[in-house]
Amino acid sequence: MVPHALTVGEIAAIVQEYGVAAHFAKEAGFDGVQVHAGNGFLLDQFLRDGPTLLRMPSWLGVGLLEERELPLAPGDYKVTPGDSWTVTLLKTGETIYSGIGPVEVIRSPAPF
Repeated sequence: MVPHALTVGEIAAIVQEYGVAAHFAKEAGFDGVQVHAGNGFLLDQFLRDGPTLLRMPSWLGVGLLEERELPLAPGDYKVTPGDSWTVTLLKTGETIYSGIGPVEVIRSPAPF
């Protein structure tokens, strides 16, 4: 089977299957279930935010962009346009980027 984006119907079926499994666990005398939702498994993909990215022009050609992952949230950085664009870490004043623009600090879409 080739991996594909789930349809709305497939998502509804998975939710229903979790409910059926919980029902059977309760019938068997369990008082709770543990759902593994880490390390990139299906539920983890919905719980995780995408990374913060510094998006800047590429030296490879006009209209091309390069991206670099940043460790903090987009609101932790200040972008200052000018002849030389700068991106500054607000908490420390450290310059993260200085160069050609335009640049932007964005939250990447979630990885699913």
